Formats: sequence, C-alpha cells, structure tokens
Amino acid sequence: MKTDFSIVVVGGGHAGAEAALAAARMGIDTLLVTGLKSAIARMPCNPSIGGLAKSHLVFELDALGGEMGFNTDLTSLQEKTLNLSRGPAVQATRAQCDKSEYTRRMQLVVNSTKNLTVIEDAALEVITNHDTVTGIRTEKNGLINCEALVITSGTALRGRIFIGKECTESGGDGRPAVNQLSDSLSKLGFQLIRLKTGTPPRLKASSCDFSVCTPQEGEDNPPYFSLRTRYLLSHGLTPGINCSTWNNHDLASSEPISGLCSTWNNANSASESSSTDCSTWNNADLFAPWPLNSAKAICWATHTTPISHEIIRSHLKDSSLYGGMISGTGVRYCPSIEDKIVRFAGVDGHHVILEPEDRAGQIIYPNGLSNSLPRQVQEELVHSVPGLEHAEFLAYAYAIEYDGIDARELTHSLESKRISGLFFAGQINGTTGYEEAAAQGIMAGINAAFKVKHESPLVISRQDAYIGVLIDDLVTKGTDEPYRMFTSRAERRLILRQDNARYRLQEAAERVGILPKVIREETKSFADMINTIEQDNKKLKRVLSVQPDGNPNAEIEIGGSSIQVPDPVVEQVKIRHHYAGYIRQENIAAERAKRDENIKIPHWLDYDKCPAIRYESREKMKKYRPETLAQAGRIPGVNPADISVLAIIIKRGHH
Repeated sequence: MKTDFSIVVVGGGHAGAEAALAAARMGIDTLLVTGLKSAIARMPCNPSIGGLAKSHLVFELDALGGEMGFNTDLTSLQEKTLNLSRGPAVQATRAQCDKSEYTRRMQLVVNSTKNLTVIEDAALEVITNHDTVTGIRTEKNGLINCEALVITSGTALRGRIFIGKECTESGGDGRPAVNQLSDSLSKLGFQLIRLKTGTPPRLKASSCDFSVCTPQEGEDNPPYFSLRTRYLLSHGLTPGINCSTWNNHDLASSEPISGLCSTWNNANSASESSSTDCSTWNNADLFAPWPLNSAKAICWATHTTPISHEIIRSHLKDSSLYGGMISGTGVRYCPSIEDKIVRFAGVDGHHVILEPEDRAGQIIYPNGLSNSLPRQVQEELVHSVPGLEHAEFLAYAYAIEYDGIDARELTHSLESKRISGLFFAGQINGTTGYEEAAAQGIMAGINAAFKVKHESPLVISRQDAYIGVLIDDLVTKGTDEPYRMFTSRAERRLILRQDNARYRLQEAAERVGILPKVIREETKSFADMINTIEQDNKKLKRVLSVQPDGNPNAEIEIGGSSIQVPDPVVEQVKIRHHYAGYIRQENIAAERAKRDENIKIPHWLDYDKCPAIRYESREKMKKYRPETLAQAGRIPGVNPADISVLAIIIKRGHH
C-alpha cells in the first residue's frame, strides 16, 4: 500500500463513512483506516434512522450529497412520519432498517468509490510538525502521510464494555478498543472527557408473544429521506428492469430497486432518459437489496411492570452504572432503564418498543431496555415484560464508556484550533446518535477537502440548518454529556423544516458539488418555479386550490408554455403561504442574527487589554477563542453588555 494520501479518515462508523465518501467524491485521494472492515457503517445500537429532529439532520445531509438518507430508503423495513398532528416544522421521518443490509450496501458504496482506499488497521499516533498535522502512525502500516486528518473514532477510544461487574476492552459491537490514540491526543494538549452510552439486549423473535403487544405499523406511501429516491421514482422507471451490467458477485443475489436500472452510466442504457439524466450515477450507488417499499415490517409496543421495577431496584448495586464502575456521563435523553427507575420512581410502567432488526424477522431490539445489569438479572427483567415472558437472548445488554474531546477546541469547520489540518467528527465530539455523527462526518470530510484544495471552509449558520445548530452548540458551548438533537435547540425551527432542506442548502450543495447534477438542477428549477408562482396572484391561487388527490391539477403557464406543477412545488407553495407571516418574521430575525455571525473577532484583539469587559467573560473568551461576535454571545457566562463592548472595540479597529 502507498503511504501518501491527501486525506486520512480514522474510523469507519457513520461519521467516518460520510467523511470519507464526501472527500473522495470531491476528487481528493482519501484513505479510510478502520479497526474492522466488516464493521464499516454498522448500526451497533438502534436499527433505525431519523426520529424527532434527527431526521432534519438526515434531510440536510442528503441535500449536501451525503449517503445516509439514500442508504436508509433502500434498506428500510418501515418508514413513517412522526408528529403528523402538529405543524411541518416539527414533523419528522423515522425508518426501521435491516441492520445487515444497511451495512452491506454502505460498504459496497464505500468500497467502490473512486479516490477512496480502505485498510484494516489501528491508528496509534497523530503526527504533527509545528502545530500542523502531517500524518498518522498505524499498527500494521506504520507512518502514513497526509495533508488533512479526520478522526471519527466513535466509542473506540479507551472503550470499555460493562455487564454487571464485568469489564472488557472493546469499541462496542465486536470492534476493538483503541487506547494509544487517546494518549497521543492528550500529548497534543487535548483535554479528554469520559462519556457513556449503552444498548439493550437482542431477543429471538420467535420466542416473543406479539399477541399481547400493540402493533406499530409504517406508512403505505412512506416519506422517503433522500432526494435521489424521490427523483428516481418521479421519473417513472419501473421495477423488474433487466440490468445487464449487474455482473458483480456482490450484486448477483440482489434485486434492483423499484424504479431503478443499474445500467445508468452505460451506453446501452435501457432508456434514453435514464442514460441522459443519471450518467454520473454508478452501479454501486443504485444497488438495493429489494424493491422500494416492499418490506413491510411491524414494530410492537409493550411496557415494563411494577415487577420489572422491583427487580431493577433490588439489583441497582449490581449494575455497572450504579455499582460505581462507570465514571463517564450518560445520555440524559436516552437513559438506561436503571436511570428511568431511579429518576422516575413514581412511574408504574415505561414504554418498550419491540423493533425488528432484519427483514426475515428473526431478531428483536427491545427499545427501552438498555441497561448494564448482570446477565441473570437481565433475563429476569426481560421476562417480567408482557410478551417477553419466554424471550430467548441472542445478546446481552451492556454499557460502554469511552473518551471524547472538548469540542470547544474546534472551529466551526470542525478543525482543531491548535493543530492545523486535524478534524474531528462524531461521538468523539460529545454527541450521541447515528444522525448527529453522520452530519458532522460529511462536514468534516467536506472541510478537509477544502483544506487540501486551499479553499475557505464551508461553515453553515445555525440560522440556516440543524447541522449549523449542532456544530455551533458543540464548538461554542461544549457538552458534559452526550449531545442529542432536538427541534427546541433551533431558534429558527419554523424555517428549518425537512421539506425545504434542499432550498436552504442549495448554494452549499452547488459549491460542494457531490449531489448528482440532475438533482441540483431540479432544485434550481423548483426554486425558480416557486418564486414565479408566488409573484403571480393568479398562479398562486391556482396552485393553492390543488387538493391532495390532484384535483384540480396544478397546470400553469410559465415562459409561454403550460406545465404541470410538480407535487414538491405545490407542497412548498402551500406551506410558505400558510405560514407566510411567521416565516417573514423568522427570516428577519435570522438575517439580524447573521449580521453578528459575520462580524469576525480579529486576531489582534487582546482580551487582557479590554478592562471594560468583565473579567469572567474575558477569561472564557480567552479559553474558547470564539470566531465571531455571535459565537462569543453564546458562551455561557458572557452577557449582552460584554458583547456590546466587544463590538465597539472591534469596530474601532486595531489602533
């Protein structure tokens, strides 16, 4: 193997896969270093993607050209919209996935992507020269040189798994722990924090009694995550196309996606339109394990009982979490069942959702029973839950503790403030969840690529995207517990909806250039059409009169010709019209906030020579080195008066 790459990505989880794909698709020679190739893009915990606020991240990731949303659509067992009784700003999409197929397809895409090399190795040390990254030292391949390094180590850094009083070194889900890289980061001056998460047991589906549970079904016409999925289906390609180029042994036993033909990118394409519109999409990108919307899995709802709670209370001292073995901070908003019993002592029962992990319906993930109890106690606990009285264990629950960094060490591009060219993404930055990791991953990969190209980084404002909220919260406020995204974290959630992600990030997607060109062109066409309709009252009334069943149809005249207005345009026009007054106010507030975001704090500013700013604020700004006036204002303990003084100092200039 060669030892010189432009970008090296360490870690092959959701953050690492997105980072590596983004950099490689931007034309950069990229190496992905993972401790276990077969673990790339695994789902070590929940078999789902999306959910409240998390799905906003996936929609935005997809609008930038990321893979998670498309991969989810093609391997999902069930998709549904959450919060349908509420407005579009807080509605969300959630999908149950086949874990093995999700991983298999993502690995196929990673392994077939141009400019991307994958090796199985352990990263031991970050190599620097005068505060600039120059490479990584690995266990098997030694020194590998690079211009930019992205660390996405997940739960592997000094990872420790706990089951009762047992403790095992592991990165989780069968992956090896990485210890020496933690030491390397410490030597470079990074302050490491200890975090904790966990997972429930896995159960044999045939041993569960679903007849006493409540079915939770998906939607017949699911709300797909990806623009690619919706584009392909809207172009009327039908299932069952015989694709002559599917000769790869990895694809031999699989079916084409409904509406797709993998001969796209082949001169002998099955149809002229597919050859013309999708010539940049290769076979691996279009691989799917089964036709779209053909896997209709059902989840089942049950609950814990007072007996369950008594079992837990009587064995708290035996759990790793309450027995004193774990020092890391756990996830507040996704607590273990021990935490729930202690924190909500007066509650008689807690929800447990039985989620299928595979299309064959053999494995059940009991969402809500995450714990670190001894094996025998876990069995007693599970058997006390209605429907699980005779459940057989395929794997036991465990807690995992691992190292992370203080994300306030990073800029908004996710680059280290102390080491040029060193980027971090995912759980190492203090987040929890596949979606938060993937969103950071694509941004780190994009900005590493721009670093190598000597171009300015892509920084997305918190006024424009949940990705911006996520990163700004991390690098400005930091976190002392695993961070999870909520719609309430976004000040502008009315304008940061799933349905308009492609328009909000249109300019960024064009700059990055990895989203298929046909979809970028479609976004521009839709945006122009929306503006044309909104500026013509007659056209607007026509579109607003369209009913969900398409009657009357939305045919309008544009440029001298009558056209049928696409459904996504109709939806967007209706939402924007219905909430027009509120959206107008939100846009004004967002622009006002962006003005502070555009005021950079100059390098010449010496906080020690600014006595008009309170001492506490000066110390915090010296420590975290905010990049903009807006970021300084979000540091806990820095008040508006300090920001006003700081703004005057910046305006006066260096003199």
